[in-house]
Amino acid sequence: MKKTFCLFLIITCIFVLFSCTKQDYFSNESLNQNQNSETQIYNSSKLFPYLITVNNEIKYGYIDQEGKIIIPATFDSVSHFSEGLAEAQINDKCGYIDETGRFSIQLRCQHYTRKFSNDLALIKVDSKYGYIDKSGKMVIEPKFDDAESFHEELAAIRLKDKFGYIDKKGKIVITLPKNYEKIENFHKGIAAIKIKNKWGFIDKKGIVIISPKFDDVSDLEKGFSEDVAAVKINGKWGYINRKGESVIPFKFDYAYPFSEGLALIVNGFYDHNFIDQTGKIVISIPQKKYRAFPFSEGLAVIKSENKCGYIDTNGVIVIPAKFELKCGDFEGGIARVQQIVENFRWFGIKRDYFDGYINKKDEFVWSNKKTLE
Repeated sequence: MKKTFCLFLIITCIFVLFSCTKQDYFSNESLNQNQNSETQIYNSSKLFPYLITVNNEIKYGYIDQEGKIIIPATFDSVSHFSEGLAEAQINDKCGYIDETGRFSIQLRCQHYTRKFSNDLALIKVDSKYGYIDKSGKMVIEPKFDDAESFHEELAAIRLKDKFGYIDKKGKIVITLPKNYEKIENFHKGIAAIKIKNKWGFIDKKGIVIISPKFDDVSDLEKGFSEDVAAVKINGKWGYINRKGESVIPFKFDYAYPFSEGLALIVNGFYDHNFIDQTGKIVISIPQKKYRAFPFSEGLAVIKSENKCGYIDTNGVIVIPAKFELKCGDFEGGIARVQQIVENFRWFGIKRDYFDGYINKKDEFVWSNKKTLE
């Protein structure tokens, strides 16, 4: 009974782990402190969260690309590293750890935080947003009603019913009219904005360069990717250039941003294909069998009704669809997957659940299967 409950708890926790998007947390929203780890400093992009069970409790740590444990699993929740720091929690202590697993910033667990970006991290104190630096000092006092992380040295903020952008000193450098309903951060000098329920784009002077006329924008954080943006108008998706001109017709049920020279377009639940920047279909996904997701490091996830795998940029299945629960994007040469393995025992079939990381050769570099047996 205890084993069954533990397995259920782990599957539930991992599902939450992989479902996180905006927070990028691997469990709770708030975080913090842990024990030291006598290891060298690793590059942020080469440390990956992993989990094990300890006394029927989920604990998190970090491995490197080879699957070697770099920071032992002692945390109750963690995030990905960003600029050398990651949010983490152990018991009632929260904050940011460095790449050795030591806490360099301690915060109250009630504080809402985001990862570091442009050397500052967004923090919510009570109902207001501000920013801390890497020493934990509050460098921009919590006074904003809403705010985003810094990107391209600017951050989108809201004070009451007015939107704008601040610099890293907290000075409002772009003030926008009151008719703005929503704004996003800048990406390559352009930011998406919403006026009268329509989306358009502004430059870093706050000037509208593409009039608000679109019903939606795919991936608001990125906006323009590879110099084009996927936007929706009159119920269909297409692509525009940085002048607002249509470059790929509005004819798709959904369109993703371009990544690695390709964009995923959708026409129906199982009608997924990849196009190039001329709009030509260059990879056809078998209809009524697989859904697809954008490319990352040369591989894209494909998913059937109950299993997932990976294709390369030629559309060839290089890792068969065999993972039942999750296939993550490749990052730093590895991807996180979740799988159920059925083992025949004298009393019936035992379903072993585990998650881990695979490389591009479909080899596990790390797995927690042994911790669940």
